[in-house]
Amino acid sequence: NPTTDYDSDGCQDSSEDTDDDDDGVADASDSCSTGELDWSSNSTTDWDSDGCLDSAEDTDDDNDGVSDDSDDCATGDLGWTSESATDYDTDGCQDSNEDTDDDDDGVADASDSCSTGELDWSSDSTTDWDSDGCLDSAEDADDDNDGLTDLSDDCPTGDLNWTSNSTTDHDSDGCRDDGSEDNDDDNDTVLDANDLCARGALNWISNSTTDADGDGCRDIDEDFDSDNDGVDD
Repeated sequence: NPTTDYDSDGCQDSSEDTDDDDDGVADASDSCSTGELDWSSNSTTDWDSDGCLDSAEDTDDDNDGVSDDSDDCATGDLGWTSESATDYDTDGCQDSNEDTDDDDDGVADASDSCSTGELDWSSDSTTDWDSDGCLDSAEDADDDNDGLTDLSDDCPTGDLNWTSNSTTDHDSDGCRDDGSEDNDDDNDTVLDANDLCARGALNWISNSTTDADGDGCRDIDEDFDSDNDGVDD
């Protein structure tokens, strides 16, 4: 009877049958030793060889600790357990071998500067301006990746694919000189369109004392006709 001979093979389960449900997995290794009948364990029916039929009685087919309904790699790598060190985003895919986006932000690890960074967000132009895989609001100190930290950048979400240096960003304000971002390259308060020294001396402000004719050239060292009368000072 099913109490003493579960698979009705004529062998008493308690003393002579080492595979009570006749699935090909010995009871000592079978997590469902009196489980489903009329099937055989193989890589198609029982991915992790635990003796539980994947389609009917095994809720964790690869035995990684993540249930199949939450596991993006339900029949994935075997012989490991999902934890923060092995599966950062707990998606059931082993980071070292089968997960190409460890923090599940939409940026592949190969292109992600924060591959095990913030969780529960997706990279887009609103959350990750430079698409580097680092959440702008929490882990990215240079949102446009121009080489200037956001705290020092007047255009923190400005032009992409350039680096601030003396050639591209004369006043080091994080706004690219060539283009539409910086209309006062030397930051003297005279707009480039009206500035005869558009990339001139730095660290000064044009006013009636420093720039008598308001041409954007500092009187003391770059303007030799400070009143613009056509006669050198």
